[in-house]
Amino acid sequence: MQRRTTSKEKILYGSPVVRIEHDKAGVRVVFQKRAEHHTFAGDFLIIAIPFSMLRRIDLSPHFSAEKQRVIEQLPYYSVARIYLQSRKKFWIEQGLTGDVYGDLAIGGVREMSFGQPGPRGILQTYADGPQARRICAMKEQDRISFVLEEMEKVSPEIRENFEGGVSKCWDEDEWERGASSLYKPGQMEEFWPHIARPEGRVHFAGNRTSPWIRWMQGALFSGIRAATEVNKVADLAQSHAYVDS
Repeated sequence: MQRRTTSKEKILYGSPVVRIEHDKAGVRVVFQKRAEHHTFAGDFLIIAIPFSMLRRIDLSPHFSAEKQRVIEQLPYYSVARIYLQSRKKFWIEQGLTGDVYGDLAIGGVREMSFGQPGPRGILQTYADGPQARRICAMKEQDRISFVLEEMEKVSPEIRENFEGGVSKCWDEDEWERGASSLYKPGQMEEFWPHIARPEGRVHFAGNRTSPWIRWMQGALFSGIRAATEVNKVADLAQSHAYVDS
């Protein structure tokens, strides 16, 4: 969004958006800062937050019926990542990579310290869908204990080398509420024509609006696309103003 302010501050932390207003003249974003509401006004707005969060923000007026349906109904799937720190990389001593794929209740296992110096190592478990929701329903320490028990089935040495662990459940993330968008059968055909389409002066970015859903290149692609859209509209408006004058 092109901000009408002389402030040098580029990024505002701890300032959640609570309302978006838009019309033919411009856009206004209402955000909360230290229990007070403030407003930014601009010519255009690019929304890059997940739709799982956008559906919680007040819109005035609402977008088109097709866009609202995408925002309100696009599902987000669950992912749970558990990281265990090991005193040593015992899997390397055994001639293994540390990666495990099978039917474990914790999903797959990958080494996340590959190439890092020092004796210690980190193993990550990755579970999604129902497996992730089961893990996320546990308390933090219970998650760690559960993962340790499951990993012992394929790597008994993990228990004696375990030093600590931490978990990340995307459903709990205050600014995500899910790992990424995930279409149900038939939804892509219905939603795709509308997911990245601008709504007046409001444009949309984020990996969910690109062909590379969930990936960094999708986010970058969408940002370039959205910026290009805004520039084209702004340039067209400027050329018309020049002709009219």
